[in-house]
Amino acid sequence: RPFTTDADALVCLNNREFIVDALRGDDEGGPFRGDGREPDDARAGADFEIKLGPLEGVCVVRLGRTIACASTSAMLERPQSAGASSEGVLRVDCEFSSGACEGFAREGRANRETRQRAKDLGALLERGLKDARAVDVESLCVLAGKRVWVVTCAVTILAHDGNLAGAASLAACGSLMTYRRPECAVDPNTGTVTVHSADAREAIPLNMHHFPIASTYCFFDEVPGLAVADPTLEEEVTADASIVVVVNTHDEVCALSKTGNGVPSEDLKRCVRNASRTAREWTELLKEAAADFEADRLANKVRTHYDGYRDAPDDDYLLDAFYKPGQNLGVEGDAEPANGEPQSDSAEDEDSDATDADAMDADAVDDADAPSTSKASRAKPTKLAPEKPRDDSDDDVRFDADDDIDALFAKAEKKNKNKLGAWDELPGDGNDLASALKPRKKLKKTSSSKKSTKKR
Repeated sequence: RPFTTDADALVCLNNREFIVDALRGDDEGGPFRGDGREPDDARAGADFEIKLGPLEGVCVVRLGRTIACASTSAMLERPQSAGASSEGVLRVDCEFSSGACEGFAREGRANRETRQRAKDLGALLERGLKDARAVDVESLCVLAGKRVWVVTCAVTILAHDGNLAGAASLAACGSLMTYRRPECAVDPNTGTVTVHSADAREAIPLNMHHFPIASTYCFFDEVPGLAVADPTLEEEVTADASIVVVVNTHDEVCALSKTGNGVPSEDLKRCVRNASRTAREWTELLKEAAADFEADRLANKVRTHYDGYRDAPDDDYLLDAFYKPGQNLGVEGDAEPANGEPQSDSAEDEDSDATDADAMDADAVDDADAPSTSKASRAKPTKLAPEKPRDDSDDDVRFDADDDIDALFAKAEKKNKNKLGAWDELPGDGNDLASALKPRKKLKKTSSSKKSTKKR
């Protein structure tokens, strides 16, 4: 029997006879099962549940009262063999909880048998996932020959009520679907591998090509040619033979396991066809659960590693740098005061206006208090000096916002030309530097002699 022994459950002979008679049927009706299903029907509806999360890579599957939990982890290690130096490693470990069934004891011979059954179930799942290339192991290579990812999927059976392989395969596929490994960066000069956290860089999901799903079928010698799909624990214990078929949605057989008596080839082919139909149904349900989990993950995703906002410029600084008084920013929501007067551009302008108004009021009060007959006390109006015209030759060149850039460059070129002069404008013929400087010295001497005569 697949991963089940007679010690897992005590089934009396009357119960076995009832199971066999129900599968035989009678003249009034065909074969049926104790839970109301047809022999080819798998558990569905309220007896089927897939739960992903709350963490990535965690999946819990319930088939009736059979519960399997799977979790995935990864580590960087050296390649195990030189022939597969550019491929990662996928491992599947299975463990039976001691409280899952009466036969899963912790001590004595039953403990050794339980460990062996757990090892056999893990080997079957690993063949279906690894040998069938369900996971792209080449994408798990970080640095060929030095560092590869070793992905381990740990499956734990929490409750046993038949079809352990089906529940465990669903849990393993769901765990691998939602797991995300950390992103790595390799230094090309030193070959150093840096593993980034999930907050620093987005984790990478595993590349899965297909999803191998296991289905269990039981056979009874009293009812030849009848295969019971997705059996319960009592049906597995009382069966005479059983097979486990691991197939995917592409009708490809990934693994096969048989225990008990022989099974005819026709019955085996029929089981493979039924297993393909069951795999498609369960894969659709698994993908729907994975899509819901991904939507919840993206909705609850919070990135806390970004610190760029600390170096970003302040909004007020940008406003002061690019905004000029009197310029309409065109920002909606800037309401005018209730009295209809426009607001001042800045607080300093408002203070200066208030100060000027107070000064003007004080002068008016002084003039009103002074006697009208005293002319001497009256202050004579001061004449404002006329504003000097702007000299373009000044060293301090002022730039306004409305100045033309080309005009500014022309002005600067003209100023430099007047200050330095050209070579042809020097005294003398300009062909010889000495002949050009001698008349210059004579001019300086004559100018100094003229100044001395004036002083005398």
